[in-house]
Amino acid sequence: MSFAALAYTVWAIEIFNMHLVEPKTVPSLNLEANHAIWQLPFRSFFITGILFSSVSIMVWLLILTGKLTLVHQVLPRVIWHAHEMIFGFAMLMAVGFVLTAAKTRKYVSCIKGIPAGLLLAIWGVIRIALFINSQLSVKLAIALTLVWWLAIVLIYSHIVLSTKNKRDYIFISIFCVLASFDLATLSFSTIGETSLALHFTRAAVLMFSILISIIYGRVITLFIIQNSNTKPYKHILWVEKLLLPTAVTGISVFIIGYFIELPITPAMLMTTAGCLHLLRISKGLSLKALMLPLLWVLNISYAFMGLGLITLGLSYGIDSITFSTASHLITVGSTGLIIIAMMSHVQLGYSSQLALVKPQILAAFIMIFTASILLFTLSKLGYQLIACVFSAGLWCLSFITFFLTFWPVQSKPRH
Repeated sequence: MSFAALAYTVWAIEIFNMHLVEPKTVPSLNLEANHAIWQLPFRSFFITGILFSSVSIMVWLLILTGKLTLVHQVLPRVIWHAHEMIFGFAMLMAVGFVLTAAKTRKYVSCIKGIPAGLLLAIWGVIRIALFINSQLSVKLAIALTLVWWLAIVLIYSHIVLSTKNKRDYIFISIFCVLASFDLATLSFSTIGETSLALHFTRAAVLMFSILISIIYGRVITLFIIQNSNTKPYKHILWVEKLLLPTAVTGISVFIIGYFIELPITPAMLMTTAGCLHLLRISKGLSLKALMLPLLWVLNISYAFMGLGLITLGLSYGIDSITFSTASHLITVGSTGLIIIAMMSHVQLGYSSQLALVKPQILAAFIMIFTASILLFTLSKLGYQLIACVFSAGLWCLSFITFFLTFWPVQSKPRH
């Protein structure tokens, strides 16, 4: 696995008061800092995540089809796959975006050059250790995971405290919770508590939906307003007030319900949260927004999350819908689409360029969309292996297409 690093320029993002501007070039005698791939966390983390997700999915496909057998089995193969796609892939992308977004608010110093490379190196060693999957390598991965999360939380906390933006503090809490889920998944796997380890990976999916919700409310909504030339719209106030408490309560009930019997299940809370997400997105729809490919993809990605949560709730009462099948609407449909759309938006810029999305990028969107639909539909019909093969192939082809299309741009500084 080769690790790309961070690009010279990236949009300056203000969370809540979000506006995207291209940072001015500042001459420097530090050659490593001036290199296009060693400047901020955004590109290095995103490009590394793209490459890793493609390789990881291909390895998972080989394991499923019996073409590859892991020598050691400390982490069962299902746990390994879920952990690596949630904590290895999705969280790397989220951390790269949030670190860059927070940094650019008041141009506070952020990780770059060697420190950024060290973070990616630690992340890479964790991935290799978990693939080896022996008792010793997994224990090493746990130790390095703790170091990695401590570094991320400390770096982000420094940036946020320096900007004195209290509304960004919520990401510190989210990172801490996800770090605990990550460590719990690995730790319980080493002592044979597979069911409990799987429970925490599922809790991480629910937590990640909150992260997407916050990013949508603060960033994506602004994209829609700016790039479709529509007037700022008022959110549905009662939806905004209910959404986060409902989601947090649902996760809490889900986690606690594993250990003690509760008078309620998270089913109703998940379904309610999903409906609230769909109501939220309906307010921002407009004909102008739907005419721009990236904007309707962003809307579709958020709709997948709402539908995924509703389906997760239904899985408690419908035997033919499993938690795993339903959660893929979030992990494949919502996460996959939103990552490619956000990276494309950063590369293409504002409205004058958003209409110029290359056909191969549109094809990448369609492949992720199709992969999510096929994985859910075929799995529900009982063709799980076929569903995994087709969806895995489409996922890899989509991200490889994106990488080959944008690498020439991502590897050079913007002027």
